[in-house]
Amino acid sequence: MNLLILEFLSIVVYSLNNFIDTFFVGNFLGTESMAAGGFFTPMLTIISLVWVVIIGVQILCGRYIGTGDKESLLELLATSVVFLGSLAIIFSAFCFFKSEWLAEILGAEGTVAILLQQYIKGYSFGIFGAVMCSLLLWFLAFNNNVKLSKMTIAFAAVINFLGNIIFLLVFDMKIFGLGLASSVSYLLSAAIILHSFFDSNKPIQLIFKKFNFGRLLKSARMGTPALTFNLGVTAKSYILNITLVGLIGFSGVAAMNVQGSVIGILGAFPMGFASAYMALGSIYFGAKDRAALIYLSRLALKYCIMVSAVIMALLMIGSPILPDMFFEPGEEAYSITERMLLLFPCFIVLNAFIAFIMKAYQFQKKSEWLVNSMPVLENILMAVLAATTAPIFGIDAVWLSFPAAELICLALVAVSVINYAMEQKAHPIDGGCY
Repeated sequence: MNLLILEFLSIVVYSLNNFIDTFFVGNFLGTESMAAGGFFTPMLTIISLVWVVIIGVQILCGRYIGTGDKESLLELLATSVVFLGSLAIIFSAFCFFKSEWLAEILGAEGTVAILLQQYIKGYSFGIFGAVMCSLLLWFLAFNNNVKLSKMTIAFAAVINFLGNIIFLLVFDMKIFGLGLASSVSYLLSAAIILHSFFDSNKPIQLIFKKFNFGRLLKSARMGTPALTFNLGVTAKSYILNITLVGLIGFSGVAAMNVQGSVIGILGAFPMGFASAYMALGSIYFGAKDRAALIYLSRLALKYCIMVSAVIMALLMIGSPILPDMFFEPGEEAYSITERMLLLFPCFIVLNAFIAFIMKAYQFQKKSEWLVNSMPVLENILMAVLAATTAPIFGIDAVWLSFPAAELICLALVAVSVINYAMEQKAHPIDGGCY
């Protein structure tokens, strides 16, 4: 349970501030600023490319924990902190000084482009903090510091909320202030978490003496699905934004921003189950405990699907009232968001099931071609279906492209599972779960 909480928090760390910002934008800055936030979505997925390394680090460290190899664990942790921290600082500077170019590349125009530039500049200061939080939250469970992780994320949310009030409502810094508030919350949270890893009494510590970039490269290769996923999400977000602008203007992008914010928070629950399963499964797999792995797989899948179904139902039932959090009744974006919340959630259960199977394959190194290609295929399918069908059937086709793409991917997963089960029946391999 502690590991599940940590996985949930490490996923939600990006989405929580984005959700808070979306709420403030919708209530105090208007549809154009909301659209600017929608155009910023591909930037979040680019920043999330650090998960290429983070997921691989989690898998390898899980194996080191399972085998008792503490030295390799600490070397890999220190190396990943130095590498990802340096990368985050470089990217922060790039975002700040190239915000105008980024806004143009992302497809924003006119006033929306200016607003997007301002938000990028404010947000850029906190990229280092966001990356460190995502990397280190997972390790707190093994230091018996779950309480610290909960307090830190709550602290980040409070600081971001208060920062938005101060920078937006008191100092009138508009959308730049919203980005700056997120930066402050990320940096302060990262400082708290980093400090805890310099405690010599804890089993997992940050000791910057030995580095192993070979293991880091191995981690990056194991995290290839995160690379393809983020590339797919980036392409999907860009294509959907352009499609929506062409169909109905910036109101569609504003609604898409709400979708991303809502699913970023609620989707962290089923994705947390899947990621915790991968982390704990890699430990059992490293220890060759087949019975425990099979039990874990069945239990995790059951709760992952149940939670996904509840989230789907809540979003669909709440579709008439949730838009009130972001828009005024009568606005075009309000009615679009209401319709979106009614149609798209049916993809959530399918998406959770596919993610679960891919996590199982990933830590067992099974069907690597499918694991590596599925994330990009899934997102590109959504974008292509939306772009090709929306001009014919209208904006509803954009929201229905999500479950339609999942059904196609589910068919591919079903074929893979059946083939793998047949192979296992003919040639059993100890340690697998299917």
